[in-house]
Amino acid sequence: MTILPDTIFAHTNNYLYVLSERSVIKLKVEHCGTFGYCSACLLSRVPYCGWRSLEKRCTVRTACQKDTIGARWISIGTGQQCIDFEMVVLDRVPIGQMSVVRIVIKTLPELPHNAQHRCVFGNATPIHANVMKEGLLCTTSPVNERPTIGDGLDHVLVPLSVRNSETNKAFVSRSLAFYDCTRKDSYRMCLLHWLQRTVDRCGR
Repeated sequence: MTILPDTIFAHTNNYLYVLSERSVIKLKVEHCGTFGYCSACLLSRVPYCGWRSLEKRCTVRTACQKDTIGARWISIGTGQQCIDFEMVVLDRVPIGQMSVVRIVIKTLPELPHNAQHRCVFGNATPIHANVMKEGLLCTTSPVNERPTIGDGLDHVLVPLSVRNSETNKAFVSRSLAFYDCTRKDSYRMCLLHWLQRTVDRCGR
């Protein structure tokens, strides 16, 4: 098929009309929605596309004009990186104790006034997160909302995710372990937990 030089953009700039000798073909300029992950969105190097962090989807810039600052919309060529946990301090917690988990996230998205970040431990009730310079501080879920540890096991893994009250969608997630300190195999992990809490308290 021979393509004629009379190719034009639609007035919205979302489509390209390509002319051949026998037909007119309407092509969408971008396919941002086909990229399901932040890294795929940015590595596509499509100049129209960027990652909408709080909604976890790849979109064109015009689709989220209010989200183009503060790591809420990440695009290529800006030096920004996909948002993820850099570190979770106390990622192993005794099953019967309340603790405070420190989540290090370098580029935490900004939220509008009155919106909040929340931590979610598995299926437990979302917990308000306190914002600090390096990320967030979260109290662990109530003991009665934690899963049980199976027979023959010394721990259970739950997803620890961060969401916000604006979209109520988790934008980062990783595993956290609850340990049973009465079981022999988990004694070392519980000892490390106690030592870490002691270091944190002395460093304040």
